[in-house]
Amino acid sequence: MNNLNKIYWKDLVNLLRQNKNPENITIDFNNELIPAKDVSVLNRFGYRVPEKLVFYNDEDIDFSDDADITEDDLSSGKINWNFKTEIQLKPEISEWIKNERIDMKVLVSTLIENFYQSVKLLKNNPTI
Repeated sequence: MNNLNKIYWKDLVNLLRQNKNPENITIDFNNELIPAKDVSVLNRFGYRVPEKLVFYNDEDIDFSDDADITEDDLSSGKINWNFKTEIQLKPEISEWIKNERIDMKVLVSTLIENFYQSVKLLKNNPTI
């Protein structure tokens, strides 16, 4: 025999916002999309919502307390840019990288840094 009481998710969210946490319940999601802010309330009290029912609305995101990015942030290196790319390699090279266990992120980052420093050095010292 099932001793759980069924409660509609919106009713549960309202109760939880009043710090009332009912016991022995099962949630009726009614296969509805649930706004992320309500999912957050449910999660805080240990209730999990199936991912397929979570609704994210970009319009509901409050960015007012996020600081603007300044030129100083960019020039000081406070902000790092990450790029993703695909590189076509010959099978022989790809195999070599795999066999040598080379970390491609480190390799590419180091190669680009070295190339940048070399170009910078050449521009400042054209006689090299």
